[in-house]
Amino acid sequence: MFRSVLQYLRIFAVFVFGGLLFACAQAQTAPAKGEKGNAAPANLVVRYFSDADLQAETRQQLREIRRALNDALTLPVAELRKRRYADYTMAPDRWTFGKLVGSYFMSTQPVDPESKKFYEDSKKPEATEVLKRRLAEVEEAIPHGAGE
Repeated sequence: MFRSVLQYLRIFAVFVFGGLLFACAQAQTAPAKGEKGNAAPANLVVRYFSDADLQAETRQQLREIRRALNDALTLPVAELRKRRYADYTMAPDRWTFGKLVGSYFMSTQPVDPESKKFYEDSKKPEATEVLKRRLAEVEEAIPHGAGE
């Protein structure tokens, strides 16, 4: 009986020690209260574009993306929400700004570019900086050749 009690105590000690190690590891990796740590940005535009890849195939698509990004930087939210853009086949007035963003910029972030908050966040300073950088990226991608 004494031997079985010792065995149980050893097993209990292993579980307690393992639990303490796990708790210590969690405490070291978790941000302190009030810190943001590696949390995703609160601004939906910044979060969406943080890892978004531009996926456009034609000069016309790039021009439409440029137009939409310019609108996002210059128009009030209500007007931006009403604006329509050509779809990927260049059929006019088919896509909203959010649909265009979601179709040409592939992101792994769980953000809906057609949400009201996405549009509202697009007017915040941190988002306008991101939109300006993306606009510059699109401008660089537009081929410039004869006939322009």
